[in-house]
Amino acid sequence: MSERKILLAEDEDVMRAMLVDFFTMFEYQIDEAENGRIAWDKWQEKDYQLVISDINMPEMSGVELLKKIKTEKPDFPVILITGVTVDKAKKSAEDNKANAFLSKPFKMKELLTIVQELIG
Repeated sequence: MSERKILLAEDEDVMRAMLVDFFTMFEYQIDEAENGRIAWDKWQEKDYQLVISDINMPEMSGVELLKKIKTEKPDFPVILITGVTVDKAKKSAEDNKANAFLSKPFKMKELLTIVQELIG
């Protein structure tokens, strides 16, 4: 099986740790970034199959990260997650061609299903 590498951009330590543990159980490789700027730098350096990003983060938002990624690689899969202002965030995610959008709290199984649909 090819490597399944995910870049996770999430500024909440507990949420980030939970997602890393969860995806590791399903044999995904996870790189972490605590904000959008770090995520963007990592994305440019490494070969990921998917990005999961929180929307509200310091330094660079998930939507800004999404826009930058889609400018470079329009078909690259990005999932946005958020815990606040869901309607506005959902519209922003859709307008910028996010592949999926989940509002917190979401079911881990739901996120896993979306990831499996996007990258196997």
